[in-house]
Amino acid sequence: MKLLLTAILCLTLTAQTQTKPSDLQLTLTQGPNPDDFSATIKNTSSHGLYLTLGTFLANTDFEMSAVNLTLTLPSGKAVTLTPLVSPGAGTIGIMDVPLLPGATYTFPIALHKFMGPEEDWPTLPSDKAPHLKPGRYRLQAELLGEDLRPTQDHHIPNWTGKIKSPEITFQIPTH
Repeated sequence: MKLLLTAILCLTLTAQTQTKPSDLQLTLTQGPNPDDFSATIKNTSSHGLYLTLGTFLANTDFEMSAVNLTLTLPSGKAVTLTPLVSPGAGTIGIMDVPLLPGATYTFPIALHKFMGPEEDWPTLPSDKAPHLKPGRYRLQAELLGEDLRPTQDHHIPNWTGKIKSPEITFQIPTH
Protein backbone atom coordinates (compact mmCIF):
# COMPACT_ATOMS: atom_id res chain seq x y z
CA MET A 1 0.00 0.00 0.00
CA LYS A 2 2.83 2.42 0.92
CA LEU A 3 4.55 1.70 -2.41
CA LEU A 4 1.31 2.35 -4.31
CA LEU A 5 0.79 5.70 -2.55
CA THR A 6 4.40 6.70 -3.27
CA ALA A 7 3.94 5.85 -6.97
CA ILE A 8 0.70 7.87 -7.15
CA LEU A 9 2.38 10.84 -5.45
CA CYS A 10 5.33 10.72 -7.89
CA LEU A 11 2.98 10.56 -10.88
CA THR A 12 0.92 13.43 -9.51
CA LEU A 13 3.98 15.63 -8.92
CA THR A 14 5.29 14.83 -12.41
CA ALA A 15 1.93 15.64 -13.99
CA GLN A 16 1.76 18.95 -12.12
CA THR A 17 5.20 20.07 -13.30
CA GLN A 18 5.10 19.32 -17.03
CA THR A 19 6.64 22.23 -18.88
CA LYS A 20 5.16 24.08 -21.82
CA PRO A 21 6.45 26.84 -24.12
CA SER A 22 4.41 29.49 -22.29
CA ASP A 23 6.46 28.80 -19.10
CA LEU A 24 9.25 31.01 -20.46
CA GLN A 25 9.54 34.49 -21.93
CA LEU A 26 12.50 35.45 -24.14
CA THR A 27 13.60 39.03 -24.87
CA LEU A 28 16.56 40.59 -26.70
CA THR A 29 18.29 43.88 -26.00
CA GLN A 30 21.09 45.56 -27.93
CA GLY A 31 24.36 46.44 -26.25
CA PRO A 32 26.67 49.39 -26.98
CA ASN A 33 28.12 47.85 -30.18
CA PRO A 34 26.28 46.57 -33.28
CA ASP A 35 27.56 43.05 -32.55
CA ASP A 36 26.54 42.97 -28.89
CA PHE A 37 23.16 41.80 -27.70
CA SER A 38 21.84 40.06 -24.64
CA ALA A 39 19.01 37.59 -24.24
CA THR A 40 16.94 37.37 -21.09
CA ILE A 41 14.87 34.32 -20.24
CA LYS A 42 12.18 34.62 -17.57
CA ASN A 43 10.37 31.73 -15.91
CA THR A 44 6.72 32.84 -15.99
CA SER A 45 5.40 29.57 -14.54
CA SER A 46 4.49 28.76 -10.96
CA HIS A 47 7.14 26.02 -10.64
CA GLY A 48 10.91 25.72 -10.88
CA LEU A 49 12.52 24.28 -13.97
CA TYR A 50 15.84 23.62 -15.65
CA LEU A 51 16.78 25.11 -18.99
CA THR A 52 19.51 23.49 -21.11
CA LEU A 53 21.40 26.17 -23.06
CA GLY A 54 24.23 24.10 -24.50
CA THR A 55 27.31 22.13 -23.57
CA PHE A 56 30.86 22.45 -22.33
CA LEU A 57 33.28 20.52 -24.53
CA ALA A 58 36.57 19.41 -22.96
CA ASN A 59 38.82 22.43 -22.36
CA THR A 60 36.74 24.77 -24.52
CA ASP A 61 34.35 27.55 -23.79
CA PHE A 62 30.65 27.09 -23.33
CA GLU A 63 28.89 26.24 -26.60
CA MET A 64 25.53 28.01 -26.87
CA SER A 65 23.55 25.56 -28.97
CA ALA A 66 19.99 26.29 -27.79
CA VAL A 67 19.62 29.68 -29.51
CA ASN A 68 19.23 30.43 -33.21
CA LEU A 69 18.86 33.93 -34.62
CA THR A 70 16.90 35.34 -37.53
CA LEU A 71 18.53 38.47 -38.94
CA THR A 72 16.48 40.46 -41.43
CA LEU A 73 18.81 42.40 -43.73
CA PRO A 74 18.09 45.93 -44.98
CA SER A 75 16.97 44.33 -48.27
CA GLY A 76 14.21 42.49 -46.37
CA LYS A 77 15.84 39.07 -46.76
CA ALA A 78 15.68 36.97 -43.57
CA VAL A 79 18.82 34.96 -42.77
CA THR A 80 18.93 32.17 -40.19
CA LEU A 81 22.06 32.25 -38.03
CA THR A 82 23.12 29.20 -36.04
CA PRO A 83 25.74 29.04 -33.27
CA LEU A 84 29.31 28.31 -34.27
CA VAL A 85 30.29 25.02 -32.70
CA SER A 86 33.96 24.23 -32.33
CA PRO A 87 35.19 20.69 -32.64
CA GLY A 88 35.98 19.16 -29.29
CA ALA A 89 36.98 15.88 -27.79
CA GLY A 90 36.72 14.34 -24.39
CA THR A 91 34.22 15.12 -21.67
CA ILE A 92 30.96 16.85 -22.53
CA GLY A 93 29.15 18.74 -19.78
CA ILE A 94 25.58 20.03 -20.03
CA MET A 95 24.89 23.72 -19.32
CA ASP A 96 21.66 23.58 -17.28
CA VAL A 97 20.32 26.77 -15.74
CA PRO A 98 17.89 26.39 -12.81
CA LEU A 99 15.07 28.93 -12.89
CA LEU A 100 12.76 29.40 -9.91
CA PRO A 101 9.31 30.90 -10.57
CA GLY A 102 9.76 34.53 -11.64
CA ALA A 103 13.56 34.17 -11.99
CA THR A 104 15.47 35.51 -14.98
CA TYR A 105 18.72 34.51 -16.63
CA THR A 106 20.57 36.89 -18.96
CA PHE A 107 23.43 35.90 -21.26
CA PRO A 108 25.39 37.68 -24.00
CA ILE A 109 24.82 37.06 -27.69
CA ALA A 110 27.57 38.19 -30.06
CA LEU A 111 26.77 37.98 -33.76
CA HIS A 112 30.32 36.87 -34.58
CA LYS A 113 29.63 33.63 -32.69
CA PHE A 114 26.95 32.66 -35.21
CA MET A 115 27.14 31.52 -38.81
CA GLY A 116 24.79 31.85 -41.74
CA PRO A 117 24.77 31.34 -45.50
CA GLU A 118 28.14 32.33 -46.98
CA GLU A 119 26.64 34.82 -49.43
CA ASP A 120 24.93 36.76 -46.63
CA TRP A 121 27.28 36.17 -43.71
CA PRO A 122 31.03 36.33 -44.37
CA THR A 123 33.25 34.00 -42.37
CA LEU A 124 35.27 36.06 -39.93
CA PRO A 125 37.87 35.49 -37.24
CA SER A 126 36.05 34.79 -33.98
CA ASP A 127 37.24 38.01 -32.34
CA LYS A 128 35.71 40.33 -34.95
CA ALA A 129 32.18 41.50 -35.52
CA PRO A 130 30.58 40.69 -38.86
CA HIS A 131 30.87 43.36 -41.51
CA LEU A 132 27.29 44.48 -41.59
CA LYS A 133 26.58 47.08 -44.24
CA PRO A 134 24.99 50.35 -43.15
CA GLY A 135 21.24 50.06 -42.86
CA ARG A 136 18.35 49.01 -40.68
CA TYR A 137 18.27 45.41 -39.41
CA ARG A 138 15.82 43.31 -37.43
CA LEU A 139 16.87 40.52 -35.08
CA GLN A 140 14.87 37.76 -33.42
CA ALA A 141 16.06 34.92 -31.20
CA GLU A 142 14.59 31.44 -31.01
CA LEU A 143 15.17 29.22 -27.98
CA LEU A 144 15.04 25.47 -28.50
CA GLY A 145 14.62 23.55 -25.27
CA GLU A 146 15.89 19.98 -25.08
CA ASP A 147 16.25 17.63 -22.15
CA LEU A 148 19.80 16.25 -22.24
CA ARG A 149 19.94 15.12 -18.61
CA PRO A 150 19.97 11.47 -17.57
CA THR A 151 16.50 10.21 -16.62
CA GLN A 152 17.36 9.84 -12.93
CA ASP A 153 17.91 13.63 -12.58
CA HIS A 154 14.29 14.70 -13.06
CA HIS A 155 13.31 16.05 -9.63
CA ILE A 156 12.84 19.42 -11.30
CA PRO A 157 11.53 19.31 -14.89
CA ASN A 158 13.66 20.39 -17.82
CA TRP A 159 11.92 22.90 -20.06
CA THR A 160 11.39 21.60 -23.58
CA GLY A 161 9.83 23.39 -26.49
CA LYS A 162 10.45 26.35 -28.75
CA ILE A 163 9.82 30.04 -28.18
CA LYS A 164 10.76 33.22 -30.05
CA SER A 165 11.60 36.67 -28.80
CA PRO A 166 9.92 39.75 -30.19
CA GLU A 167 11.98 41.29 -33.00
CA ILE A 168 14.22 44.21 -32.19
CA THR A 169 15.43 46.75 -34.73
CA PHE A 170 18.94 48.16 -34.87
CA GLN A 171 20.79 50.50 -37.18
CA ILE A 172 24.29 50.29 -38.62
CA PRO A 173 25.26 53.90 -39.35
CA THR A 174 27.16 55.05 -42.43
CA HIS A 175 30.72 56.07 -41.69
